[in-house]
Amino acid sequence: MERTLIAKNVKSFYFSNNGKTLIYKLNNGYLYYLRVKGKKDPVLIDTEVTSLAGVKNNDSTIYYLKGSQLFKKVIGKDSVTSNAETIHSITDNGEIYYTKKTSSSLKASDYVIDDMMENDSAMTEPNAESFKKAQITGTYTYEVIDWEAYYNEYNLYSEKLLRDMLRDQLKDGIINIGSQTLYYYDGNKEIVISENVHQVEASAGSSLVFSSAVASDFNKVKLSELSSASDVESSLTSASVSLSYSLVIKNNTFNIEQKNARSFIFSDNGESLYFIDQYDSEESIGKLMKISIDKAVKSLSEIDSNVSNNIYLHKNNR
Repeated sequence: MERTLIAKNVKSFYFSNNGKTLIYKLNNGYLYYLRVKGKKDPVLIDTEVTSLAGVKNNDSTIYYLKGSQLFKKVIGKDSVTSNAETIHSITDNGEIYYTKKTSSSLKASDYVIDDMMENDSAMTEPNAESFKKAQITGTYTYEVIDWEAYYNEYNLYSEKLLRDMLRDQLKDGIINIGSQTLYYYDGNKEIVISENVHQVEASAGSSLVFSSAVASDFNKVKLSELSSASDVESSLTSASVSLSYSLVIKNNTFNIEQKNARSFIFSDNGESLYFIDQYDSEESIGKLMKISIDKAVKSLSEIDSNVSNNIYLHKNNR
């Protein structure tokens, strides 16, 4: 068998199913396109390429990343660029779903219960003279200051002053909660789908499912349990919150009616979405649901109950 050296220092490559096209990236970031048959030389697509994102339209349309910029290159035409960080779906029509990392700002004081306000409002700085007591020595009686009782009271007052400082910090405190913004590129322009994306759950063609954290579900913390304003952020970022789920079809968004859903999966043709609803974590079962899709949500139906968390679909399912 004859072997032919095509390139050295290759980092990654894509070889088409029909065996006609080879696309490869070198260690130095150079991305090349090569028609395997014939004696044509490789075509340099671009330099400083981070990774190959997808190949469509009979291997003539190439998507790739340069840092956080997504490029679309049609062989023989100029490139089209857009900002992106994670690619979730690319269709043969040039539609793309992708996300960028963002953060949402929350006011720290909105997530704190001041359980010490009533107590602290009534507290004043202790006066040592108020802690005088009678001291008897032999036949003599005289007044002394009960310093132990005074310092016990003053320590409580000092803690109140620290809480007052904490209240002032919370008034101006801003908490940044990490999230993602989901975009849809229709082939010509970039469209924002959601600025509050917790995670992309599944995608197929022009359809995608994503989850969003319900901000109102963040549990509030008590002021008495805080040692610093940063404790609020730690509490929120580690909190377990409920999620809402949305189905996107092109640039249209539909809320998915569910309760504790999981395990979303599309059929190969993207015309059906399956998921487990009303999942019982103790029993590890739930209801298997199906959403039929045809440019919009056609119907929601229950397939079966007492279904485990795992869903498997056969190839070429409808």
